[in-house]
Amino acid sequence: QGRNPPARSVALIATLTATMSCRHKGIEFDALSAVPSAQRNSQTAALVPSVEAYLASGDSVRVSGRTAGDTFVGRIIDVSGYVPRDDSKHPRSSSEYRGQYVQVQLYLTKDDSDDVVEWDVSTNEGIAGTTWHDCLRMTEACPTNCTVWVPVDLIEGIVFFIHHRDCENQLFGCCVGRQDTYFVRRIARCTDETFQLGEDVEHNKYTPFGPQSSNTVLYTERCLRTIANELRKNKSLLISNGKIGVPHTQKSIVERDMFEFIRRGVKRDPAFDNVEDIQRKRTKQTITRADLSLESTRLSTTQTTINAVHTGQFDVLQRMFGCVMGVGVRKRHPKVDDNEPCNLRQEDTINMVNVNYTGVEASDADDWFNPDAELSAQEMMANGFNFIRFRYDSRTNELFTSMRTSALLAGSCQATELQDWLSRYDIDWDVVRDDEVFNGMLVNIEDEYWQVAAFNDGEATLRRLIPGDNDNEQRVETIQFCLDNRGDL
Repeated sequence: QGRNPPARSVALIATLTATMSCRHKGIEFDALSAVPSAQRNSQTAALVPSVEAYLASGDSVRVSGRTAGDTFVGRIIDVSGYVPRDDSKHPRSSSEYRGQYVQVQLYLTKDDSDDVVEWDVSTNEGIAGTTWHDCLRMTEACPTNCTVWVPVDLIEGIVFFIHHRDCENQLFGCCVGRQDTYFVRRIARCTDETFQLGEDVEHNKYTPFGPQSSNTVLYTERCLRTIANELRKNKSLLISNGKIGVPHTQKSIVERDMFEFIRRGVKRDPAFDNVEDIQRKRTKQTITRADLSLESTRLSTTQTTINAVHTGQFDVLQRMFGCVMGVGVRKRHPKVDDNEPCNLRQEDTINMVNVNYTGVEASDADDWFNPDAELSAQEMMANGFNFIRFRYDSRTNELFTSMRTSALLAGSCQATELQDWLSRYDIDWDVVRDDEVFNGMLVNIEDEYWQVAAFNDGEATLRRLIPGDNDNEQRVETIQFCLDNRGDL
């Protein structure tokens, strides 16, 4: 077209000598000789209409597929105004399109692929138990050696690729239950038009936003850190600050586009229709002059308020920020061993926003609540609804986060929302104290599994089969345990 191609590093030019192509979900990709890395040397970025922001090499995106409703995910590795002649192009791109293109490296997921010969992420093989639980309800995504050029108009939104070790370390907060977030463990290569899972991705060599070869901060990086910061505020509101059952507020400085990211995330769900309240008004502000004099004046500002007050809205926030949004634990017992996770105890208090008291009498729910709470069960239920509220001031860039929760006892609360939440995320504590619940359960004792043969009145009989004296003989060994006052065997 009479234009010079964009400058690329020698390493990237070498990988672009594709020897074959590979088809995935009806789209033809270039299969490169090696898994590419995002190039951050260029300052070029593309304005993506769907996210109302500039995305650059290293950002991760969700792209419309060949047919309506079909999508795939990947990472941007190049931005250009045209597609090189011999490179693969998205089949829905038009010859008359004059906008920008991005070259996307395909990340293969189990949910959208039938092309994988081997895939064992449905089990915890190769993943430590604590790490596997930190990746619960998440999908594994594998970087591949396949690329395709995509018009920016076909990008539907952003996604996040986080190494499974960073999920365990909670570098970006608890990721369990968070939408558009994938954990990365292995590489997938396309050979002979078939994907094969390869070696593990080394943690110390993986960066969730591509190689840090420039001083720019990517849009997806800022979004992910905004989510992590809100989770830290959530933890502080639920555990550290404020009285149980009493609303409390924390504020932080958030750039306007990051609040727009939060607003778009909740507004795309029908549960948040007509909830947002935008008002322009003149508010009293204190200004410090250069001579250190103080002046009070009224300045015009725009405040945006997002309220979550019912179950559907709380679910939207938990999908956006993670399963622990609006849920916290107080009065946890100290760990005996730092290497052993401290599971939920019977006496623990769960501060939870999403509790519906409709049809529940205060007398029936009296033993659900922590007796040490500032408000009694009757006062909590009489105060109406719990809530999570975001209020953003466009002039000062301050985001005020407020919430009110119910202080529920883990061992006796029968609230449906709490039981469903514990079950959904495989929390170890069973709120139903029924002897039949424990019968047949497997208990790990010093890396040996025992089966609960009987459980009555806090006493458990455990048994296992062990080799007998003769080669073809097995005998049953039993031990007995009882529950202490903390609910431990």
